[in-house]
Amino acid sequence: MTRGRETACSKAEAIVIGGGIAGLQASIQLSRYRHVTICFDKGYARSHRCKQYRNILGYPDGVSGQSLREAGRQQLQGSSVEIRAERVTDLSMTGTQEEPGFRLQTDQGRTYTARVVLLSAGVEDRLPSITGLPDCLGLSVYICPDCDGYEVFEQPAAVIGTGQAAIHMLQELVSYTDELVWIVQEPFTQPLTSAQQAWLCSAPVRVYHSPVTDISHEEGHMQALRLGNGEVIRISKAFLAMGGNQVNTRLARQVGAKSMDNLHLYTESRTKMTSIPGLWAAGDVGYHSEQLVIAMGEGAQAAIWMHRWLMGKRPPSKSE
Repeated sequence: MTRGRETACSKAEAIVIGGGIAGLQASIQLSRYRHVTICFDKGYARSHRCKQYRNILGYPDGVSGQSLREAGRQQLQGSSVEIRAERVTDLSMTGTQEEPGFRLQTDQGRTYTARVVLLSAGVEDRLPSITGLPDCLGLSVYICPDCDGYEVFEQPAAVIGTGQAAIHMLQELVSYTDELVWIVQEPFTQPLTSAQQAWLCSAPVRVYHSPVTDISHEEGHMQALRLGNGEVIRISKAFLAMGGNQVNTRLARQVGAKSMDNLHLYTESRTKMTSIPGLWAAGDVGYHSEQLVIAMGEGAQAAIWMHRWLMGKRPPSKSE
């Protein structure tokens, strides 16, 4: 493939769909194998929302997801990987069972083919419409208790959410703090179980049934929550738990890739290949803990096996 030249059908050895942390790490690994690779990146990833990861080796004072992405893109400059700001709209299989391949269509009307594909399009969080929320995400309003539960250790914290998702978040956070506030952001779609209701009655949780409309903050550091009924809650940390996140598996479904009950893609644990030969998945689109460091590791692991596939070495079956 001649770089920078548009053709009716551009060919690559490998294609990465999604330029977040998993996709960029896979692309870096593929570049070190010198495989001609195209990485499709829409320019925004879930990691953008975290302005200060503080649980990553080597960054005790925190690092933003955006700065990590920018560093990854810079690392790929001049390599065998080309990053394209196009959205893949269709994915289909070509070739044979013994030597499969893939054809992709993008929103720019272009067609691409590749021998192997990595899906790393991630998850889109369902976020409530609250004034001030975008400024606070990743600094004082969080979405992941595994990443940021420690940030509210022995501090008052609010959970802005609804139903099952909110209860599960509260149960995660109660090990960090005994001062929890639950603001019920919208009506339940599924009632709480009797066990959940009993837990809530005994847990250190105050419940408010008027939704948050506004977050007062200074440069993203939350100071107070204003509710729809006019009440103001003075608090500096909160977690979102709305449920209904969208797992970006539409392209995988087009080729029949197997997914789990929660719609995350099934992958073989050793290789990260999906149920479709030649199709890999890494990061939050797969079934894992939705941690940045895990997404990074999965991207590298997938790229290693994609390289072996391109070199004619097939992943071993589970029986081997």
